[in-house]
Amino acid sequence: MPDIALCDAVNEKLSAVLINSGIRPQLKGYAFLKDSVRFALDAPESLHSLTKTLYPFVASRHSSSARAVERAVRHAIETAWSQGKLYNLNRYFGFCVLEKDEKPTGGEYIGLLTELIKNYL
Repeated sequence: MPDIALCDAVNEKLSAVLINSGIRPQLKGYAFLKDSVRFALDAPESLHSLTKTLYPFVASRHSSSARAVERAVRHAIETAWSQGKLYNLNRYFGFCVLEKDEKPTGGEYIGLLTELIKNYL
C-alpha cells in the first residue's frame, strides 16, 4: 500500500485548487478527491484502473464502498460544473484543459488534478 502523505505546501495547493474549482470541503467528494490524487501520485498506474484499484483504496480509508466513492466524486464534479467554477482549473494549467461545455468524468478530473500537483512538486 503506497504512502499517501503529502507535505503541507502540496496539501494546501491541492485544497486551494479544489476549492477554487468549486469543490467544497463539506462534500464527501472533496476528501475522496484529495485521497485519490495522493494515491495516484504514489501509484500512477491506478489512474488506469479506477474501479479496481483507486476507488477501493480510497473507500477503505473512509470505511465506505468503491461505489460510494465514485458517486461522491461524480456529485462533487457535477456541483462544481453547475456553478461554472470547474473551469477555474484552466488558470492553474495556464491553458485551456476544459472547455465551457465540457464536464470531465471522475477519472479525467482526478488525472488532471494529479498532473497539476505532480508538476507543482
